[in-house]
Amino acid sequence: MGKFSDETCEALYDLSLDGGPDEQCGDVSEIGEWYGLMVNTGIDGAEHAILFENGQGFVDYTVYDTEERARGEFSRVEAAIASEAGE
Repeated sequence: MGKFSDETCEALYDLSLDGGPDEQCGDVSEIGEWYGLMVNTGIDGAEHAILFENGQGFVDYTVYDTEERARGEFSRVEAAIASEAGE
């Protein structure tokens, strides 16, 4: 798989390039982390997910059972990144 944790991860990444995630935060080149919220993906087992890429180019994801949980966690990630950046 290389930079992806598994085939689902690669499918989510490809989808993120095709239309972009619903929301995103972070920047790999500036802070070494990027997160993309993806809801209603149409990918079995990963309908709602947060995709993550680190500064070394490795990509992983976390799946949530509802859109609300995915959005809630994404809000926490955004807040953490803003806090680290001093915003």
